[in-house]
Amino acid sequence: MNRDEYLPLTYFDKIYVVDLCQPLLDVARERCRQKGWNHVEFLCQDASQFVIPEWESGQLDPRGSLSAITMSYSLSMVCTVRPVTLLC
Repeated sequence: MNRDEYLPLTYFDKIYVVDLCQPLLDVARERCRQKGWNHVEFLCQDASQFVIPEWESGQLDPRGSLSAITMSYSLSMVCTVRPVTLLC
């Protein structure tokens, strides 16, 4: 599925890709580089407890600072999905 067909990824100021598997993040990073998407940041973290750098630095308040969260396969792997959905 090409999500960019339905909602262009350029619509978002910043996109965070969160995964515990660094090799998968490397593949995603390369795909984004090939498409010229330089507003994507890759975080090797647990999706149920992720923290974006802007939260840690105090630039953004974690409450209400995300517009959307999308999950595919990871949704079946995250036991505590409710905290993730509360971030939006």
